[in-house]
Amino acid sequence: MTYAFITTGTKDFMLTLLKKFSTENLKFLRHRDHALLYHETTKKTIFQAPRRYEIIEKTGEFPDKGLAVLHYIPVVDEFRPVFEYRMKNRPKHLNTTPAFLTSRTLRPLQSNTYLIITCWENRLHYESSKITDKIMESLGEEKSIEINQVKMYAGPSYIREYTIGIKDDTEEA
Repeated sequence: MTYAFITTGTKDFMLTLLKKFSTENLKFLRHRDHALLYHETTKKTIFQAPRRYEIIEKTGEFPDKGLAVLHYIPVVDEFRPVFEYRMKNRPKHLNTTPAFLTSRTLRPLQSNTYLIITCWENRLHYESSKITDKIMESLGEEKSIEINQVKMYAGPSYIREYTIGIKDDTEEA
């Protein structure tokens, strides 16, 4: 089994960890006010207190540069199998979308919030793809899904965008 681990902190601290563990499969992702390291491995993680996930679906290799879109989706425990079934069996729009690089569907090991990561060459291509709409279409209308009067989602989903790789602060994040 392959796992994904994520830790967050300041840009400087994440860069220190990146250099310290240069032999690990780490990716540096940067947001305006913080950074994170993404670690894929079949072994234990090098992080002290990461968010832990099992990779249940992936396409391609995680890129060294580009845009990473992290889509967090909290799912009620009893509907996790239904959610995973829908994710694995959704139409594969991404494979033919220009400038799409890779994706990961991550099952949380310590919470109820799944993480869908898509990586793109740049923000312009991501925005033109309207991937969020396609993901939500494949899952059904997020706000209206009810099974036996119980909602599938434990709360609203949310998205964070990150620049992949180390770059000059003068460039747009």
